[in-house]
Amino acid sequence: MVSFFIPFFQLVVLFLGGQWLLNEKMGRREFWVQLLIINLIGQGLYPTIKFFAIFFVVLYLLIYRLFKTKKFFFSVIASGLPLITMVIGDYLSQLILGISGQSSSLSLTWEQSVVLETLMMGGFTLSCCYFLKSLFKKMNRFPALEKRYQRLVLVQVSLLILLLYANIYAGEKQGFSSQHIQLTSLLFIAYGGLLIWSAGNLLLVVIKHAKLEQERMANQQIYDYAYKLEQLYQELHHFRHDYLNILVSLGESIRQEDLDGIKGIYDRVIQPTEKLVKGRDYIFGKLYQMGVLEIKSLLFEKMVRAQTEQIDVRLELEELIDTLYVDVFPVYRVLAILLDNAIEGAKEATIPYLSISFLQGEGIQQIEIENSCKEEEISLTKIYQPGYSSKGENRGIGLATVQQLMEADHYITLQTFYDAGVFRQVLILKRQG
Repeated sequence: MVSFFIPFFQLVVLFLGGQWLLNEKMGRREFWVQLLIINLIGQGLYPTIKFFAIFFVVLYLLIYRLFKTKKFFFSVIASGLPLITMVIGDYLSQLILGISGQSSSLSLTWEQSVVLETLMMGGFTLSCCYFLKSLFKKMNRFPALEKRYQRLVLVQVSLLILLLYANIYAGEKQGFSSQHIQLTSLLFIAYGGLLIWSAGNLLLVVIKHAKLEQERMANQQIYDYAYKLEQLYQELHHFRHDYLNILVSLGESIRQEDLDGIKGIYDRVIQPTEKLVKGRDYIFGKLYQMGVLEIKSLLFEKMVRAQTEQIDVRLELEELIDTLYVDVFPVYRVLAILLDNAIEGAKEATIPYLSISFLQGEGIQQIEIENSCKEEEISLTKIYQPGYSSKGENRGIGLATVQQLMEADHYITLQTFYDAGVFRQVLILKRQG
């Protein structure tokens, strides 16, 4: 019974820990099917190749997760990190039980000792995976790691796995003496601490780089915004000069009761100015009410892009917003994705338009994005799944990222509505504290 329970429990922990890291929801049937497959692989190969059978299990899990998520880096991490924590947890539980047995009169049978050690190992592994899951949620607020950083992390994980199993192989040859277990446990603790330290530094570098990149983009967008305002000022200056001349001519025609002259001035001069007054460029003037520079620059960039695509842009921003109720970085990322999707959707509509409105109340800020789109069936329950998109296969990555950001920050929520060719999303920001 113990010979079946131990590997079964270890494989459950290995599989469950990886699913936690990926933050992937899974049906009960799929869970048991995958658990059955990895048990057939692991327990089927163990009598022949011993502990090396675990590598075939991990390889299968890597392929399975890569097929589901299309994310190589996180598939490797979710398959490798639980294995690392399991091995370290196994050594630590052996060390703790060995020390406890020497310092107390506690007497356990071999079976009791193995079961307790396995349970301790499983608790340690799942605790580490839960902690790493929380860390990954925070990292989801920032752009993905650059390729060079991903390679560095993968090399560290691979080297640690090789080190662990080389040590296991050496320990098996020596009969896993108590001295070997103690020295190995200390070595793994030291290496694990070094790995955590390097990962922490890497996370700080990524965060700093992401913020610097955002500031660079924001500065460029603010420069473009200032240039656009300067152009609008020049147009207003010329309009003011022409307007004064129009008043003089119009006044003279009125004094002479020259109806044809008045009509001519209106047709030649006044009526064409309607296009200037209602010109789409003047919508940018409303952005002065947005005091958060990062959001102002983002709105400017997306509005320019929408107008380039011949989309009618409407902006409602009647009240000064000088700060956001939540951290600006996740809002920036979510808003960028929603606006990109809105522009893509509006491009396919018969009458393309994009409407953006900001409302501010007591403890709540609301950003509403509405766009026209082609009339088709859209599943609001599927659009946030990784890879799902009404535009084609594997193009729905953006909204999956939005869903992760929603889960990482409890003060940001999103409501989605669709009706007859009109798609509307409402981003709600709740004041923290």
